[in-house]
Amino acid sequence: MKYMRKLIILTFIIGTKTLFASQPDSIVILDNSWAFLNSFHYEYHLVNNGKKFILYQTYKHTRDNKGDKESNKKRKIGTVSYGKINALTSALNDTNFSQLTPDNFGYNRQWIIKNNERLFGFVKKERDHWTAEQITFVKQQLSNYDNYQKAINSVVGQEGIYIIAKDGGTGFEATFYYKDNKTINVTADENPFGMPWSIDSKKSYNPSIPKLFSEILPANRAFNNSRFNSFNYLMPELSRTIFDDICVNKMNELAALEFLKEINELKTKYNIINASEYGYRDGYISGMKQVIKIKLHDSTMLENLYIDLYLTRQRKTLYSRDSILIKGKTLVNTVQSIPFIKKYLLADTSRKLMINFENSASINAQVIDGFNNTPEHWKQSDLWTASLRRDDSLGRKNSFNTEEAIKTSIQLDCGCNFRLKNDFLKKGIFFVIHDENKKDWSTWVILPDSTIVLWWIEGNDFSDFGCKDLGADKSSFHYVCKKFGSNGEIIKNNNR
Repeated sequence: MKYMRKLIILTFIIGTKTLFASQPDSIVILDNSWAFLNSFHYEYHLVNNGKKFILYQTYKHTRDNKGDKESNKKRKIGTVSYGKINALTSALNDTNFSQLTPDNFGYNRQWIIKNNERLFGFVKKERDHWTAEQITFVKQQLSNYDNYQKAINSVVGQEGIYIIAKDGGTGFEATFYYKDNKTINVTADENPFGMPWSIDSKKSYNPSIPKLFSEILPANRAFNNSRFNSFNYLMPELSRTIFDDICVNKMNELAALEFLKEINELKTKYNIINASEYGYRDGYISGMKQVIKIKLHDSTMLENLYIDLYLTRQRKTLYSRDSILIKGKTLVNTVQSIPFIKKYLLADTSRKLMINFENSASINAQVIDGFNNTPEHWKQSDLWTASLRRDDSLGRKNSFNTEEAIKTSIQLDCGCNFRLKNDFLKKGIFFVIHDENKKDWSTWVILPDSTIVLWWIEGNDFSDFGCKDLGADKSSFHYVCKKFGSNGEIIKNNNR
């Protein structure tokens, strides 16, 4: 028993001497961060006094909304134990972290599988409504270890991320000085957690390095201290990255599976090309309700003509399928019986025409608001046009050409050319043509009296008509607002 006690004491003494002998004489740390109009620069010295390390701040320079402050005064701000420094030097010398992996942070395959429900909780708030199919799919992806390897390469390693312009940055360096003139130079990268760390010529992804540095340094206004110890954000961020990169595009398709019964009712007249949740809002759909977009086709349609049907969720069903079953044939016949439209589509099948239909009508509230405007808006437009012409007649100089300004107004305020009653406009048809080869788009309105209007185009032309023919500038997006005859001739607007 006495022998064992002596052995333990001897081992402790030898270990302590070895620990003390391996300690650096001093450590100099440069800790910097900067952003637009703000910067923080600190220098710290850790000095070995034979029992522990004394931490001094030897330089401080800050610039923020309170102005510039600088100090070269050496100031003691604390002490650091030998154990802490030994843990840091051991982490720097550990060669088991040459690759970036989730395992480095304690997240192995078993942990990921065991914590699947918790990981799903990190992304659950990304959607207001979840279907059983969506939950199953996302949980499967969040239990796949390989997905985390890809995600950590992106989040921590910043793979595939290219910064065009920077308005901020960080810098962190530490030099370890030993009595035998040996030095170790350590540098943090600007990536999260400073990874990879450069230790002389070696790279390390050891999370203990940033964690220990954050514990050694005082809390201050430099950014590095917080970014080195933000481990609580890692798994939530990896989970969200997996959701964004792998799951999001599948979510809309899976959402539609909740309404298979309703969607299948459309098969009595149409082939279902695809169905998915309409996951964004544009000039055709607005509001926060869940919308399912269903692409329809049948044997009476041209190969490249479709109906894009938008149905709104009403509790546990979709509203309303009956309308398209009743009105769909008339919509299709009206559009594809226009000679120049039909000729345009037949000439190139990469040109796709989509007749839009929301719930019960092709022209919905969004189209009315953008295309027709309101009587109040028409009145304001008339007053503005009259004031321009009055100034021109009185010889008052404007910074623009009056007639050009009025011409532009006529195009932008398309509704001012027609001034339709909304109930009349609701009976019209709204459709979109997309040229997949040229990446061009055009939007059209067919009024109930068969007037064909090209509302706007995204691109430089439509069919044989270039910007000059359409009265547009040479930008990529034009509000054209031109009437077309059934054979494709432009009809001059005499309004205003």
